[in-house]
Order: sequence, then structure tokens, then C-alpha cells
Amino acid sequence: MLRRFFASSKPINFVVIGIVVVLFLVMYSLATWENLSAGDFIVHKIGIIIGFLLTLGVFDFVVKKNVLTRKNSYAVLCFALFCLAVPAIFSHARVIVAGFFIMLALRRIYSLRSKTDTHKKIFDAAFWIFIASLFYFSSLLFLVLLYFAIIFYCAGNYRNWLMPFGALLVVLLLGTTYALYTTGIMAFIEGYIVYPSYDFTSYSSPKLLIPLSFFLALYLWTIFKYLALLNAAFQTHKPAFALVIIASLIALVIAVGFAPVRNGSEFYFLFGPLAILTSRYVERSKSKWFNEFLLWMIVALPILLIIFL
Repeated sequence: MLRRFFASSKPINFVVIGIVVVLFLVMYSLATWENLSAGDFIVHKIGIIIGFLLTLGVFDFVVKKNVLTRKNSYAVLCFALFCLAVPAIFSHARVIVAGFFIMLALRRIYSLRSKTDTHKKIFDAAFWIFIASLFYFSSLLFLVLLYFAIIFYCAGNYRNWLMPFGALLVVLLLGTTYALYTTGIMAFIEGYIVYPSYDFTSYSSPKLLIPLSFFLALYLWTIFKYLALLNAAFQTHKPAFALVIIASLIALVIAVGFAPVRNGSEFYFLFGPLAILTSRYVERSKSKWFNEFLLWMIVALPILLIIFL
């Protein structure tokens, strides 16, 4: 039933996913009321919900525009549910904001395949990555993904390799101007550079251990299937598929090696690539009953975690 309903990419599918996300986050927000006034709390939570829905919309656009999956809604469904399974993400507004800007960067990175306006697209992608780093410092690592895209699509022009430095200069000027009018440059730098934490004791909690174990198992299962797809893909599609794998590896490095807080939100950047990998697996697997079972497991995971944990 789930497999059949989300096998298309009709607007109603996105509407259903959006309604589920909003209802879940409203209930979760009420259950975790923070020590804020009612007005501030409502504005804060509405901002997070809107930011996440916008991220979902950009993610859906990137996936469909670049044919990273077939014409269905599996990827956006999985991305939304993966995030709901780790609700600590929605208590960390800076991750949501950084994730939105990374999605904007990915939109420009994948558009390099058209080989038009490459300078502008590289500048835009680097600009959004640097802006994302203002909210989540280690998201800077997505510059690696940008340079892989340059290698795949437009390595011949040396100016393409220098364009991210132009974006860096613009963000430095904006950041310096902001710092001069607020906290000062030194305080701004100290707040910008966030050092990683290597205290993994929080992962022993069932609320994190269960979903993260599921995501790791799903990632290992689908990545090998995806590598087979990559080998069999047309030459023109291979770079886009390879970028998905590279993005997932960068997200894992961020989560494991550079996360300043270990409450599950550090895996937020992994959920987009993992959703694409899962979607591709569901599309290509011939076992319809197992695909249905897998989708129901993904749906049930956030619900069961909230109810029983």
C-alpha cells in the first residue's frame, strides 16, 4: 500500500508528507515545551517547521530535476521520516538552517551537469556552503563535494577552481561587517569555530542507539546495491550518482569526526543521501513484499520511538 501510493510524484504525495511532518513536530514541540514564553516558543517552533518544510521542498526538487531517483516520492518520504526518528534535530535550529543552505548548494552543484554558467553556479554553491558554515561549522566539508563536481563536469577551466575563493571573500566581508556592528570580530570568530566532541556516551541511550543502528544497517545494505547501479549506469549519469555516495561519506565524516554536540542531530546531513540510496533500492528491488515491509519499518520507527522511549 505504501509502496504503491508513493510510487508516483504527484503533489498530493508531498502534501501528505508535509501534513505528517507538521502534526508530528507540533506534538513533539508540545511534549518538549522549553522554558520560553508562549510567544517566543511558538515563533521558534514555527520557524523550525517552515525551515524544514522548505528543505524538504528543495531536496525534492534536486532529486527530481537531476533524476537521482525515478519519478516517485520515496526519497522525500524517507528523508522526512529519518529526521522524525531523531527528533533532537528539531531542537537544534542551527542544524536545520545549515541543512537548508546545504540543499541550496547541492541544487547548484548538480546543475553543473548542464555545463552552462559554470562560474556562477560554482560561486553560488560555494557561497551557500560558507553561509551554512556560519550556523554549523563542519558543513564546510561540503566544499569537497563541490570540487568533486568540478572534476566531474568542468575541470578544464582553471577559473572554476578559483571561484569558491571569490565566494569566501564575499562571506568574509559580510561576516566582518556583521561582527563590527554586533559582538566584535574576535567574539565572532570564537563563536564561528566550534570544536568537535568525542564523548559518545549519549549513543548508549536507546533513543539514539536504535535509530542510528537502523540507519547504519540500512546504509551498508543500500550502498552496495547503489554501487552496482553506479557501475551499470550510463556514462552521463555516473557523475551524479557518484556525488550521492561522496555526499554520504562527507556527512558521515561530519557526524563521526566533527560534531560539536552528540544528540543525533549530527546525522542530519546523512539523511538526504541515505534517502536517495533507500529510494533507489526500493525502486529496483524485485521483492515487492520486502519493499513494503521496509517502508513500513521506516514509517513505524519514529512512532515507536516516541511511544515507547
